[in-house]
Amino acid sequence: VFHAGDISDGWKVYKHHHQQLKPDAIGWDNLREYVVENYPERNGIDTYFITGNHDYKLWKRSGIYFGQELDERRNDLHWLGAMEATILFDEESNVDLELIHPSGGSPYTLGYRAQTLYRERPPEDRPTLGAIGHLHGRMQANAEGVESFYTGCWQGPTPYVKRKGLPSEIGGWIVELEIEESELRKIGTEWISYEVTDHASNNYTATDLTDL
Repeated sequence: VFHAGDISDGWKVYKHHHQQLKPDAIGWDNLREYVVENYPERNGIDTYFITGNHDYKLWKRSGIYFGQELDERRNDLHWLGAMEATILFDEESNVDLELIHPSGGSPYTLGYRAQTLYRERPPEDRPTLGAIGHLHGRMQANAEGVESFYTGCWQGPTPYVKRKGLPSEIGGWIVELEIEESELRKIGTEWISYEVTDHASNNYTATDLTDL
């Protein structure tokens, strides 16, 4: 599993944030243990992840990397860095995946953020595939020669997300790659949606990871 950031909702990320958190996930210590205990764990499946802006608040306040703390507590969680990382699938053909958690809010049009991310880069510096977090939406498109994915999210529409105008596509992609003669010949994709459950005590909907 490749995760494009915000493996947690963070703590004190914005004003009145604590009013939208579960009581047992308030404060960095509690939040860390909540993620360790509730992030899905299955035999034979590892998660390689970057930290997003919500996770990154801990480093900005204390110099501690939230992702590193999760990595140290779960053998199946592997932190690759803050905000971006690149995974090389095939060295000979240079087929790679960039995980990136961009800044800013929802783009004016759905595909605009992917275009701006890769438009200014020299072609030799662009990845084969890009997994773009932060935007809460889902999309698959070829942007400036990069097969780009908006990766969806695991959080329902909180009041903050609604104010920001962010979509909430709950789920993730299954992607199959076929490499032949040092070239990426085939990309097979499937989007998997998950039901959003209602947590009345929080007055908003959010996916309960313990049910997945």
